[in-house]
Amino acid sequence: MIILPTVAIIGTRGYPSYYGGFETAVRKLAPHLADAGWDVTVYSRPGATYSDDPDRDPRVEVVETRGWEKKSLSTLTYGLTSAVHASRRKPDVALVMNVANGYWLPLLRRAGVPTLVNVDGVEWDRAKWGATAKRVFRTGARLTARYATRLVFDSKVIERRWAREFDRDGIFIPYGGDTLPEVLPIEPGLRHRGYALLVARFVPENSVPQFLRAAREIAQHHDVVLVGSSGYGGNSTRWRHACHAQIRVFTGSDISATTVGYIACGSTLALTFMGIALAAQIRH
Repeated sequence: MIILPTVAIIGTRGYPSYYGGFETAVRKLAPHLADAGWDVTVYSRPGATYSDDPDRDPRVEVVETRGWEKKSLSTLTYGLTSAVHASRRKPDVALVMNVANGYWLPLLRRAGVPTLVNVDGVEWDRAKWGATAKRVFRTGARLTARYATRLVFDSKVIERRWAREFDRDGIFIPYGGDTLPEVLPIEPGLRHRGYALLVARFVPENSVPQFLRAAREIAQHHDVVLVGSSGYGGNSTRWRHACHAQIRVFTGSDISATTVGYIACGSTLALTFMGIALAAQIRH
């Protein structure tokens, strides 16, 4: 009987989920880890995944835990219940997404589970969070620096900041994506190279306000297409469906909006694929 090494992935909405970059990374990474001989478990939130997704890999185990689906509490509460469950199972390694889960790394360490943490961005500097949330993220970062076995950075700038502020180094794994076909489909009503496109979460740090200001002038000559969501609530465009992003085309000086169709999230508009190197680094 062959016993496979085990990995638990903690800190996303689950598998397969389509909310953001971490979810896309896990959707790509989990099957690759299974291909590489790992027994993969992804901790998930109820209602956040699609069990009937035809691309779902049956080798990836999905474990749903409970938490509070609130903007400021979801990551912390789901991270806690996932970490408690993983601590009892004792996988060979845990891949943890987001420094907010740094609070629960001592639980995993106490259980003898080595952790590889993808720190993401500098959440405590983001305008979307209030003062309390920023303190929570900052403390989570300190705990991550203290208790994580290894760190992953997707940016050299972030890597330098962690070295400067927390005296921690790690593994740099840049963003990647799928190979695109030579001929891409074009949404009805749009022309090839005839529109400006923004694909982003609708938050200030992604330069959305600057893009919208520029759109008034761009729209004099080209269509302007926005693809994205605002996450938890807000006035911006929301996902109409977890797998399909609503497209709005702005034309004319008043930037009036007209819905023209949908693009599937799996069309590699904005993929963040970290690769099997995550597991390879911590195995050695």
